[in-house]
Amino acid sequence: MKTAIVTGATGGIGRAVVAAMVNAEYEVKPIPHTWSDKADILICCHAAPPKSSLDSVLAIDVSDTFSMILESADHMSKNKFGRIVLFSSIRAHRPLPSQVNYAIAKGAIESMARGFAVAYGQYGITVNCIAPGAVDTPRTRANIAAGIVLESELIQRTPNGRLATVDDICNIVLWLVSDGAAHV
Repeated sequence: MKTAIVTGATGGIGRAVVAAMVNAEYEVKPIPHTWSDKADILICCHAAPPKSSLDSVLAIDVSDTFSMILESADHMSKNKFGRIVLFSSIRAHRPLPSQVNYAIAKGAIESMARGFAVAYGQYGITVNCIAPGAVDTPRTRANIAAGIVLESELIQRTPNGRLATVDDICNIVLWLVSDGAAHV
């Protein structure tokens, strides 16, 4: 049985990812902002709270993720197997004025995924980054309620005409951690 660490497991996507991984019979350790060097799979769903300073966002979203990958990759490299899944956001490419710090961090996460994919691919470790677009989570609902974004605009920008569900995202995660995604 593969062991997975899921960070941000108290949030909308993170909580759903933990449940999906458990249902798929992975051993899951939900850890909000810590890491383990014994994981076969690392899924980083954590994000700094809204309105955090740039220093906090960079420390939580970027530096913590970087450290977790380094620690997990040592174990994964020895086993010649590893799956790392990170989360970006549409805001990395389409920032809103009130979410500049978040956009900076998510852009860094995308670069980190590309860099680590190249660095660790030779050890059987895949590194992928999901930028799910608008997902119907409590954080998205709070942004809609606060007038930061309009639900109609989010839906209009989505090709299938709806917000993604956490189940949509969980299906992507489950595939990325599977043997079927060994070359992705």
